[in-house]
Amino acid sequence: MTTAHDKTDQTTLEQLERRLSLVEAKQDIITVLYRMAQTVDYGEHPAWLDCFTDDIEFQMVEVSSTDRVVRVRHEGHQALRDFIPGHTHAPEHFHKHLVGDPIVEVEGDLATASSYLTRIDHGETGPYFWSFGRYLDTFRRCDDGKWRVTTRVIEVESRAAPVKKSDIGAKK
Repeated sequence: MTTAHDKTDQTTLEQLERRLSLVEAKQDIITVLYRMAQTVDYGEHPAWLDCFTDDIEFQMVEVSSTDRVVRVRHEGHQALRDFIPGHTHAPEHFHKHLVGDPIVEVEGDLATASSYLTRIDHGETGPYFWSFGRYLDTFRRCDDGKWRVTTRVIEVESRAAPVKKSDIGAKK
């Protein structure tokens, strides 16, 4: 015989499971954000590419108070595979893509994340802030259980130098 107490315990357990699943999903997504930054900085191309779905839509946009200019657009995993070898990385060029203040919203197997970006580069007189802005990402939990980015918009709000070839990467 099931008692009211048993039903309450089961309801509480189900609520805890849902809450834990949500916390785990958010942490997994934040880990992907950090992994993308670290792997691009050190040229770990396979690990970086594994952060994205096959149907990825990726763009870098320069944003000002009066304009939005798309500087880079890549559609599909192959386009990212073609792009990434041309991006600078250690040890030839040291820089850090810093991800901060991520806000993650999860709805089932889909999620969105907004986070700040700062890129610090090595210069002739030491480190300097090269750019800042934000990342706007959508995620999907894939069949293997991993969260991957389906769309990434990099909004660059300020930069120390104009866009250069390494920002755009290799093209075939």
